[in-house]
Amino acid sequence: MLQVLKESNGSAVAVSEGAIYAGMNLLKEYAGLKESPVAGTVIAGLSNLIREGRIGPDELTVAVLTDSSRNGNVSLNPELTGKLIDLPADHKRIQQTLEGILHDA
Repeated sequence: MLQVLKESNGSAVAVSEGAIYAGMNLLKEYAGLKESPVAGTVIAGLSNLIREGRIGPDELTVAVLTDSSRNGNVSLNPELTGKLIDLPADHKRIQQTLEGILHDA
């Protein structure tokens, strides 16, 4: 994992258990998604990066919520969600989809 972070000029963020629960609540309230600890962790990390100024307000940011479909997670209110893309666990397909989103942005 550390090697991938170095090669991609990436980073990692630590989050507290309380921040994970807060992220889960945000997803439920604003996206209408069922509670999911992995997704809550992603949102908590994004919140930290935004608060630290490492993600700016005008930047395109893609959040991958890997356990959403495994948990039968569908939006409880489709009007609250952005663009939900359901993809198989296929690296090439995910990469192509993300490249398409970035190209269209």
